[in-house]
Amino acid sequence: MYNRCTWLGAVILLLFGFLGYSFAGDRAGRPEVAPVENALYRAECGSCHLAYPPGLLPSRSWDKLLSGLADHFGENAEVPEETRLVLHGYLTSQGADQVDYRRSRKIAASIPAQEIPLRISDTPYFRHEHGEQRVVKVAKTGQQVALSRCELCHPRAEQGSFQEHELRLPSGGH
Repeated sequence: MYNRCTWLGAVILLLFGFLGYSFAGDRAGRPEVAPVENALYRAECGSCHLAYPPGLLPSRSWDKLLSGLADHFGENAEVPEETRLVLHGYLTSQGADQVDYRRSRKIAASIPAQEIPLRISDTPYFRHEHGEQRVVKVAKTGQQVALSRCELCHPRAEQGSFQEHELRLPSGGH
């Protein structure tokens, strides 16, 4: 009887351990997408906008974005070819379809194979989470701010954290 109870107790503890991990998931310390860890990417791309974690788009999107830097959303963002190749290697190897992070997997799964979104806000996952709106109103100023400014609501976006309990809305709410 003692062995059966010990075995049953161990199984129950393991089960609750796995359930606790799956429910706590990324709150336990692991980010939901890979944090930005490439200094060159942070310096080159992060000098103009948030250095978006690569796991927010699939590799094919990063490939297309980096092949069109002469017209990067209306701006010339060209870099030397050597730099572009390093950025390409980093971003495509860390794309949503290449890594094993919870939110990245969901993003990759939401995008049909034939689609190549160039904006994170164009992914079905993003639209599911944020609706169809493209701007948010800042309470203090009344200014409209594009949702592409992830860091305004998600202060730890570059670290790969988009958890709701960390959300800080410009409208003043949480």
